[in-house]
Amino acid sequence: MSPQQETQRFVDWVCRRMDYYIAKEEFLHEFHMLADEILLDGESMRKRETLKMEREQIEAEAELEDAAISLLEKKKKRRFLEEEEEAATEARTLKKAKTKA
Repeated sequence: MSPQQETQRFVDWVCRRMDYYIAKEEFLHEFHMLADEILLDGESMRKRETLKMEREQIEAEAELEDAAISLLEKKKKRRFLEEEEEAATEARTLKKAKTKA
């Protein structure tokens, strides 16, 4: 093999190695970019889950508040009806007392 052919072979080998290292660096760069995207997607997913859980908790608390308000309204209505019934009973008792007198 002539010295020029050996030199050319060496140059080709160096070029292949350089191409390999460049390709490897490009691959690693792309890999890290994708990994970062995956991590960001994971964080976004966790944030979405957290927000969903918070929303569900707020909705559950609102339902509890609505149920408590409804219960209080029922108690007030029942108390009003009981007071009305007591007043009607007193009125009947007074009317009977007047009739007897």
